[in-house]
Amino acid sequence: MIVYPFRYLWWLVSSVRRSIGRPPEFVVFVLEENLPALPDPPRPFWQRFAGRPRLSVKELGERFDAIARDSRVKGVVLHLRPVGMPMATLQDLRELVAKLRKSGKRVVAWAPFYNTGAYYLPEKDATFAIMVNSDIAIDGVNPVPALFKALAKVVTPENVPE
Repeated sequence: MIVYPFRYLWWLVSSVRRSIGRPPEFVVFVLEENLPALPDPPRPFWQRFAGRPRLSVKELGERFDAIARDSRVKGVVLHLRPVGMPMATLQDLRELVAKLRKSGKRVVAWAPFYNTGAYYLPEKDATFAIMVNSDIAIDGVNPVPALFKALAKVVTPENVPE
């Protein structure tokens, strides 16, 4: 119980420091689990300090709206982990990315492994960041042309090891 006031004081001081300083040019979101459509209900008081709540599609949309309104932020980096998401969730996320791009922000999709969700999520003119040793699996969904352009940049004669 003695630690909680110090934890709150540390959070307060770091929040004030962050509000005074410059925001980052790009905001990074790690999508590492299946996102629920709505936020989870509040947990009991004794469980609130044990872990962090899951990010929902609605909360992600609210954060994207805040980023779209902020002129200091240039864009968003989406770190896509290989998680099986339903197509309805992927469509909702794709609409959020399209709305963010229409506001003039840059969206970069990055994944260590490309599956159906990583193909489908970015819009057709999205920027892909593909590592040279990334695994790529086509599961029946037509990938967007931007992925093929990114692959063409990676797999060129000067980039192929001998």
